[in-house]
Amino acid sequence: RTLPVTPVVSIVVRSSVAAEQGTVPGGFQVSRVGSLTSPLSVNLTFAGTAVSGADYTGLTSPCTIPAGSSFTVITFTPVDDADVEGPETVVVTISSGAGYVVGTPAVAQAIITDNDVAALPVVGVVTAGPNPSESGPTAGQFVISRSSAAATPLPVYFTIGGTAVNGTDYAPVQSPAVIPAGAPSVTVSILPVDDTDIEGPE
Repeated sequence: RTLPVTPVVSIVVRSSVAAEQGTVPGGFQVSRVGSLTSPLSVNLTFAGTAVSGADYTGLTSPCTIPAGSSFTVITFTPVDDADVEGPETVVVTISSGAGYVVGTPAVAQAIITDNDVAALPVVGVVTAGPNPSESGPTAGQFVISRSSAAATPLPVYFTIGGTAVNGTDYAPVQSPAVIPAGAPSVTVSILPVDDTDIEGPE
């Protein structure tokens, strides 16, 4: 086999999943095919959804393949922050430079797994407005609220009790009630049915 005069450089992921939990590192292997007599400096660029210095540390450019070696391993360490981010990517690409040719694969990706969970909202319910009445009829209201508004809707499940019968003594009320995205609360209305039964307060 004849080796190329100018080294051909490629990259693969070596440790594809890094983790904030326990700061488990990730890594890439930068390899060359060609002469091994001298150290080889290889230029790299970094991309992905993870940000160097904020989400991980340890990757710098250029990296150096030592003399006598066909590869070097570069590693990064996740930053165990308190942000709820979900999985993030670290993408390393070989850039052109002096003394080598960019081969394939020239791009590799690793993933940083997150260990932070969003705090659950505190949900409560209060009565609002007048007492419901068959006369009119007049609707009663329950306001279900959450401790802080969020960008996503929140279904809130509930049960109904009491002597009045859901769907018979008042219009059907179904669970869950959904607090809309960006809203702190939702109102559940109780609309009595004006029947002819003598029932007393329910």
